Amino acid sequence: MKLVNNSLDQENGLLGWITKGNTLRDQTREQDTSLALIVGWIECLLGIAESIAITAVIHVLAEPFVSPTMDSRSDVLARGIAATVMLLSLILANARFHGVPVSRFVARSRLLRSDRTASDWIPLPLALFLVASMGLAFLMLEGARQSRSLISLVNFTSWTAGHISEILMWTPLKEELMFRCVLLHRLLNRLPGHPMACAALASLLFSGLHAINLMSSSYSTGYVLLQIVLSGLIGFNLSISYLNGGSILHSFFTHAVNNASASLIPLDALQHIQSPVELIPLFGTVVFHVASSVRGVRMLAREVPGK
Repeated sequence: MKLVNNSLDQENGLLGWITKGNTLRDQTREQDTSLALIVGWIECLLGIAESIAITAVIHVLAEPFVSPTMDSRSDVLARGIAATVMLLSLILANARFHGVPVSRFVARSRLLRSDRTASDWIPLPLALFLVASMGLAFLMLEGARQSRSLISLVNFTSWTAGHISEILMWTPLKEELMFRCVLLHRLLNRLPGHPMACAALASLLFSGLHAINLMSSSYSTGYVLLQIVLSGLIGFNLSISYLNGGSILHSFFTHAVNNASASLIPLDALQHIQSPVELIPLFGTVVFHVASSVRGVRMLAREVPGK
């Protein structure tokens, strides 16, 4: 896994800012030590705070131009512009963090280009799509048996163009750039010899961020707890896939398909289930990501023996 950093005889990130680029010891960057782990974790938390700040600024600037009565096309366009501004801001900020030109950051972090062929990465989102399709088919049959509409069996309650674009496009794109491209690389910058540990830590951050939904009245506690566990598993799978040579674009496609699949899990999951059949999409999603993660870990272990 190639990092986006510059030469190892110059410090970068938080330590680089504190030491003005000077290394702390042995004329080499702080890596694969307990201090490196602590610094890397702090750098990730700062990255999340930076992302939240950027989002808040974008929201304030966009508020005068956004209205609940906007037509679908304008809503999608507004969400797209906001996501694009955030993505560009994160790319610029993290190129500066690693001390490299933007073009090098984009190339080395594999935003678009992959080390794998299409036949290597297409099966992942395709298989997840098939799992989601089978889950949808079971839900439709169960809805007919219970004389209930499909809408009452899923959490995809808003079918506006803006909401759909957010679920299937803008949110996956922002989260993949944030967690795979930014945070995972910040961890790899400090722990290059422990890629699996970096994937686990990045997925822990991804999982923890979903705990914010506990403060929302729109979700049941059971659903949010389920979301936290699943997001950790999914985040780990996507991180491992990325470490095995995938690009952010590939992770985005898988993430988008996963969001569509997650929409088949009821908001009151595990609380008001009337039939075990309603849990088939959830069971299929878990089995898929566990199997995919195991396969990815084995592939990575062959490249990094003993890690």
